[in-house]
Amino acid sequence: MHKSQLSQVEKKLEGIEERFVIGEIERPLYDQYASKFREEKLTIEQKIENSAASSSN
Repeated sequence: MHKSQLSQVEKKLEGIEERFVIGEIERPLYDQYASKFREEKLTIEQKIENSAASSSN
């Protein structure tokens, strides 16, 4: 479950980075969404780590 969410967020982050690089979006919009997606990614990664730690006990 969490791994598919992580994959989706990583794709969103890659997409926003690509759009910024090719000039489709400006820096403020990139910063706003890249920050949001990075926070989501970190949250999901923490959930995955917590699940792994719980199942190993």
